[in-house]
Amino acid sequence: MNSIKIDWKCSGRDGSVLPFTFPDNGITDLFKIIQPFCGKENSVTLTGTFELDKPVTAVFGVAADGCWLFKVNGSILLDARVSANSETPVYPDNHPFEIDLDAGKNSFELEIFGKEAAPVSFPVAFKQLACRGKLEFKYQPVIAFPDAEENAVSVVFAGSVPSPAAVDYRLAGESRWTRFYESRGGQIRRDLQRHQIRLEDLKPGSNYEYRAVLIDDLRQMKDSAYSETGVFRTPAQQGAFSFVATADLQDKAQRLEYLKKLVGKDTPFAMDFFTYIGDVFWTTDCDLSIMDEFIVPFREYSGNSLPLVMVRGNHETYGREWYKYLEYFSLPDPGRDGYGMFRIGEVCFIVLDFCDDAPNIPQPSTRCFHDFEPYISRQLKWLKRAVAAAPVCRDAKFRIVLAHGVPVGDSKDYLPGHVRQVIDPVFGGKEPLSKLHLYLGGHIHRPFRSIPFAAACYSACDPRKLPDPHPKVGEEYSFPVVITGGPSRIVTNPEFQATSIKVDVSGSQINVSCYDINNQEFDRFSIAPDGSIFGEKRRNDFKYFEY
Repeated sequence: MNSIKIDWKCSGRDGSVLPFTFPDNGITDLFKIIQPFCGKENSVTLTGTFELDKPVTAVFGVAADGCWLFKVNGSILLDARVSANSETPVYPDNHPFEIDLDAGKNSFELEIFGKEAAPVSFPVAFKQLACRGKLEFKYQPVIAFPDAEENAVSVVFAGSVPSPAAVDYRLAGESRWTRFYESRGGQIRRDLQRHQIRLEDLKPGSNYEYRAVLIDDLRQMKDSAYSETGVFRTPAQQGAFSFVATADLQDKAQRLEYLKKLVGKDTPFAMDFFTYIGDVFWTTDCDLSIMDEFIVPFREYSGNSLPLVMVRGNHETYGREWYKYLEYFSLPDPGRDGYGMFRIGEVCFIVLDFCDDAPNIPQPSTRCFHDFEPYISRQLKWLKRAVAAAPVCRDAKFRIVLAHGVPVGDSKDYLPGHVRQVIDPVFGGKEPLSKLHLYLGGHIHRPFRSIPFAAACYSACDPRKLPDPHPKVGEEYSFPVVITGGPSRIVTNPEFQATSIKVDVSGSQINVSCYDINNQEFDRFSIAPDGSIFGEKRRNDFKYFEY
């Protein structure tokens, strides 16, 4: 946008008229231009005139120390006669605004009202600012992180530029929308481009309609854009439910095809929500890999009605844009990080985040921003407190961990070491601090189920033939660890190059089924409230091995 040349003059009520020019920084001292004035009945008017060859859209900023009125071509645009800029210092971007201007002659008028006492300075600001681009949706909203404890869901979306945002929602069949703004400390945020707005205190087991809203603070907080209207169902606080989980779909072509099999219109699975347990990235472009190549097709295939639970994998820690993932999909509790808890029915879901499989490596490595050890330590402190004190966990009949990294099945050191650092003091041993019923994970790209209190497993390949020996840590855990498949040179069966886990929960048991890339079942078992396993059935190519 080219700079618009504006001719300014200053007019006092005494009839004096003085031409002047705002300096490059846009801030001038009115006291030095015109004689001092005082009393609220007095005013000074700054008038700027200019002529345009064609219509333009431009952004300007205005401010004055006190009460003022701003007009465009004779019409009031900003009315600050009730003090709106009493803060100091005065800068042009205190009150930025975007305006559509017609070709031909145009004018701005800034009328500034006097103060009770004569000032020694009177700062005024006006400047043309950089255009920001059209405010519109970059990504339409998706429903994430349903929670029956708080009767809540998160609405995740993105705009083209940072702006205030909100979600309108209503019970299906009602006509009146309720609006919930994205805010912090009781104030509407205007600094975010990526939005995650948490709707709480909803009616459990109910259908809602919703739409995301982008709000234009450069156009007097007017609604600028509405998303498509979507629907979601809040989880019930009791009763049966189902979900499907998968992970490690890093190959884009395979991911799109397989995702459609899992959540598309021809899916054989009935589910209340869908869980992705990490590793979407195959590039370091977060918007490309997470949003364009996963969330956008997920919305399309699922009909934008299926809530999503996202768990961070190690690939989501790569690159200079790692922070975007957590801006989209941080857990609402406890501190917008990659770990937290939520409840569906009588199950407490514990989402854990063990970061990458390598520590900090100096530039030019993409791991130069890693600082995991303090994060892992904080996570352990949080988990100890949460399992003991949080009703969502303490009072649950069942507990399920969702985490990309796993304590067994992975023969490496760094990532499994972080896993054990967090879970062993809480879930390890014959008398754990809190009883865990099921651990669902990914990362190793091999279908796998551990056997509680045993150095043995069911697997798609022999763990003894891995490049590194598997430690005998399975003897420490009373719960099964179930891991999805993924692209692998070690597993030769093409049907195990992508797998899913279906979990059905009733009041008396958890039923777990594992499916291959063709949605054919290869493993099945059930878990009782006391943690005992029964009803096992396996396909011949999913075999028993000892480490």
